[in-house]
Amino acid sequence: DAGAVDAAMPDEGFGRRVAAGRAHSCALRDDGIWCWGGDGAGQLGLSPSGDRTRPERVELPPRAWRSVLAGAAHTCARDAAGAVWCWGRNDLGQLGQGDFEPRSGPVEVALPAPVAQLGVGENHACAILTNGQLHCWGHNYEGQLGLDDLFGAGDVPEPTRVGTESDWEQVDGHQGHSCGVRMQGTLHCWGRNTESQLGLGPSGPIQRRFPTPVPDARWLAASPGQSHSCGIDAAGALHCWGSNGSFQLGTGDREPRDVPTRTFEGPVVQLDTDTFHGCAVTPDEAMRCWGRNVEGQLGTGDLMDLRAPTEVGASVAWSEVATGRFHTCARSTDGRFFCTGENSEGRLGTGDTERRRDWTEVAFPDPR
Repeated sequence: DAGAVDAAMPDEGFGRRVAAGRAHSCALRDDGIWCWGGDGAGQLGLSPSGDRTRPERVELPPRAWRSVLAGAAHTCARDAAGAVWCWGRNDLGQLGQGDFEPRSGPVEVALPAPVAQLGVGENHACAILTNGQLHCWGHNYEGQLGLDDLFGAGDVPEPTRVGTESDWEQVDGHQGHSCGVRMQGTLHCWGRNTESQLGLGPSGPIQRRFPTPVPDARWLAASPGQSHSCGIDAAGALHCWGSNGSFQLGTGDREPRDVPTRTFEGPVVQLDTDTFHGCAVTPDEAMRCWGRNVEGQLGTGDLMDLRAPTEVGASVAWSEVATGRFHTCARSTDGRFFCTGENSEGRLGTGDTERRRDWTEVAFPDPR
């Protein structure tokens, strides 16, 4: 039943009620899914199309929605029964429709079983079904779909099973790589590895086109960035690896790491990373962020980078966070949404396009 499907792998534990893409954002509230910001490819799912500086509700089938996720210029949502709907850019097959035509409104993705957990990269997506299988679709140039050489470097516009395993529990992706956790807590990553973002050590190949185990540790979740990755181990500690020129690993320096490196003892219960920064929520409802802050995306009130995970937004009790390329949005425990950082196209939902350095509440319209 719907409750069992949702319990199989609750997206909510990985920040799926708030989403931040490259230039747009979305929120899942009790009254539906709302999106705002840039709409150059229909990623807001609104009619008429066009950028929005304030949230507008997406016209979706009347059902209970459980998660919303944003890619670079597309958006996907999962309902309580495990159905997945996507909309926006589709030039690389990222909507899973078997073609490369964009959609300005939500369309259902044909999957062989209900989806328990969904991960969306910049231009691809992966879904864990309730039977534990992993299926991916979209851009595949770097091998980020994990399909080995089944399709070469060609994009795959419809969901395709990855490997033969049926014990996947969590998956996520970013620009050129993806990572996932299997039932025994083993972490696997695949795709581009030019900056050691797969965590395979100093002798790792520059690309791996199939899920490859990351040595050591037991894991709960992973969140890939553009050229780095972060993850939560079984004890709740935060680890990061890969490129580090903007302090995106949170290690206190700019030195890259080729294997997972502990950066915060935690515990951490939810994590999201993007191009140059990351944020995590702790059990005491605090949020810590690190990395680049030139656009104000860390919400510290200034534009100084943070070298290590540092508490931000201390006046709010936080439940989830989502990082975009140059902005960040988060949800409070009382169901409010806040954003900070770059605000071109209105991606902060504040009714204007002015950059913010502090966490600013998203201006939803009054209930009718």
